[in-house]
Amino acid sequence: MKAFAEVAGLVSNAYHGQNEVSMIRSFESPPIILSGPLFKRIFELTEKEALHSIGLSDLKNKFPKVQGRAKQISTFTQMQPNSQFWQGGIDDEDRPGGLLLHVKGNVTGQFNQDMYTEILRGGRRVIMLNDDTIEEQEFEDELKGLQSEFRKLVHEIFKKKLGIKPDSPLSFSDNNYPENILRTELDGRQKATLIKNYLDGMEKLLKNKKYKEAVSDMMFDMIAVGDYEYNEITMEKVKLISIYVTNSNIDRSDVDNLRKQFKVPIYPNASRTQIEKILQTINS
Repeated sequence: MKAFAEVAGLVSNAYHGQNEVSMIRSFESPPIILSGPLFKRIFELTEKEALHSIGLSDLKNKFPKVQGRAKQISTFTQMQPNSQFWQGGIDDEDRPGGLLLHVKGNVTGQFNQDMYTEILRGGRRVIMLNDDTIEEQEFEDELKGLQSEFRKLVHEIFKKKLGIKPDSPLSFSDNNYPENILRTELDGRQKATLIKNYLDGMEKLLKNKKYKEAVSDMMFDMIAVGDYEYNEITMEKVKLISIYVTNSNIDRSDVDNLRKQFKVPIYPNASRTQIEKILQTINS
């Protein structure tokens, strides 16, 4: 029942981003779907405070649709002094965003680097297990093994659960699934079956000691983020605590409108020192 409840959240609530079925069919980058309930069962993740970078239009129009809901955002709690984020000053008009939100939410994943998570239409995020996210990890071999297991899982689901016999055996040298796995049009029930069985199989694999250790290491929220500029924490059911305005082009009228809309403290012309201080407080 839990798996179907989680599937319902993926299939419904059209949001934006890619289709979860097409992501599951990605041979190059098998996805780890960051399902809140699933990851809480496996990794015992909890509620946390963090910062989220966003632009003015998205804050006014899109963020309200995320607040308090099972839709995920990407946040951070660590930023290296030499990060590009600080280059040119945090009010650099060419920088995307211009606003930093101090938020609190239920953690669905936490990583010692930006994992380039992709967002699903239902608002959840996924990590694509590919060279960018696997290479140079301490447990690189185990993560590559998990990548292979996910590919076998997809192959078996099509064969045994969907009744679609693959055109050929799974071959890692081909760097893709058989053609009919990629091209067969699935109806709604088949899509739900694919997602449910992928989530169930993913949970079983992540509970395996060696894979759990590898993903846990990748997810560890380090106080020092090492060679990476900043970490990444995905969270859902987000509550807004305060807003820091880092772009001087956001004028007083915009700030007044935000104050009326969100009814939280807003700090115009926020400095790097202020942002570093709030990060320090979050991590204390």
